[in-house]
Amino acid sequence: MLDGYAAHGQEDHVAKWFLAFEAERRAEEVKPEEQRDLSLVEYRRLISQSTDAEESIRARLDMFERRFFSAYPDIEPKDAVRAFSHEQRLAIYRRDNGICQLRIKCDGAKVSWGHWHADHKVAHTHGGKSTVANGQVACSPCNLTKGMGGL
Repeated sequence: MLDGYAAHGQEDHVAKWFLAFEAERRAEEVKPEEQRDLSLVEYRRLISQSTDAEESIRARLDMFERRFFSAYPDIEPKDAVRAFSHEQRLAIYRRDNGICQLRIKCDGAKVSWGHWHADHKVAHTHGGKSTVANGQVACSPCNLTKGMGGL
């Protein structure tokens, strides 16, 4: 989930949700049969029998995802395309006049075409899209510093 969705910084919330899910699942097992949540009864069956069967894994994941996304309806998938295309890079470079927008290690250095990074303003790991609007010119020293937590 953390790899495919913009959940950076949400790890504690996701962990708490999972622990609450497991507590709810265990609490269901002691309820009278007619009061149990049928989806959790089925989940229990799936984790007890044929645990490595593809169908069992898929069914567990489907149920798990339904509950997770009910709790976190606003979580967005990360952009499947992380790298900017050549055309996007060209548009970003022209818009920024080849000048580093980060200004962490420089004062807005002018960079040549082959010596710059197309940087996500909102980081890809935070759900930033690989769009021209979310891109900016960055000199190598500034972008590398940003990547190490310098910004």
